[in-house]
Amino acid sequence: MKRIVYNIASDKVIDRKHMVISVLLIIVSSMFFVFWGVRNISNVNSNLKEKINRRKFYKAEKRKIADNEQSYKDKITVIKNKWGNKVTFANKILRAKAFSFIEQLEFFEEILPEMIQIKEISLDSNIKGNIRFTVSSYSTENLYELYSKLVDNNLIIISESEKNGIYISRLRINLKK
Repeated sequence: MKRIVYNIASDKVIDRKHMVISVLLIIVSSMFFVFWGVRNISNVNSNLKEKINRRKFYKAEKRKIADNEQSYKDKITVIKNKWGNKVTFANKILRAKAFSFIEQLEFFEEILPEMIQIKEISLDSNIKGNIRFTVSSYSTENLYELYSKLVDNNLIIISESEKNGIYISRLRINLKK
């Protein structure tokens, strides 16, 4: 078997043209990879800076929310104190169902004589079933008919007046459930 011997130094000349092209290609590709790496690092840094700024913004917003939370709690406390008694009273009436106003309106609808109008009606919350109302009529007979129907309900005539032929009477009754 014959051995192959290759000596690069014996009468060989380096082709400078190919070598320069090869070196230039290596340098250009190296520069491209360096540029690409630097660009990626700068993008990572800019993304990192953006995330850091966003995090600072959210921390500031969180701090504002925490500060406003106490302010809102204080405002709610003031409102609760302001309306607390009224709400407590309303809830007390609802829980006790002490007085069904709708049922009482049906009662008035049944007993009210013709030609008598209810002008005003109010509920006295201190006395169970106590109702104040104002009625008007063109005749005293209709008013007396209403009075006779309300006598059993502790009728109290607060005032009576007449103006231009219209009789107005303010009454108070205590309806039993």
